[in-house]
Amino acid sequence: MRTVVALMLAATVGCAHKMADLKKPQREQVFTLAKDYTRTEVRGLGYKWVEGLRAGVYTLAAEDDDGLYFMGPGRCVVKLIDKYADEYLMKGDAKVDAGSWGGTVGFFTGGLWLPKDGVQKAPRLFYESQPDAPHAGAVIHAIIESGRGDVLFIPFESEKTFLSGLKVIDR
Repeated sequence: MRTVVALMLAATVGCAHKMADLKKPQREQVFTLAKDYTRTEVRGLGYKWVEGLRAGVYTLAAEDDDGLYFMGPGRCVVKLIDKYADEYLMKGDAKVDAGSWGGTVGFFTGGLWLPKDGVQKAPRLFYESQPDAPHAGAVIHAIIESGRGDVLFIPFESEKTFLSGLKVIDR
């Protein structure tokens, strides 16, 4: 059974890119968020999710064939669930326990991916994975760790008003 799980993880981990592998942009562009922008949704078995971006300056850091990666300051991508979502909504911050939800929730390094002109893809949040598997065996732990720093995405096309109000400027 461990072998099957390990192979499944290896197959999914191998599909992502790391930020360092992406092409550096040919121009300098930025946008600024004066305050945090998040959305709240209830999904699955009734869990509350809060996802979005923290306030700050977002700088064009990379690009791929379809879009532009605007990297924000520090751990600017918000991806919280359950009690962490509630804490963030009440206080504007949340103390996420190390290893919570397997390292899949918290505040992450990343930003906003925007499609290039003419590309029919939706905007997405992107973040660098920080997997945590403290109780996994050595092989599974190694496979999971190999995914650290992979660029992962959160669909964000539902935020049309926010996205249409972004002012990307050239430097």
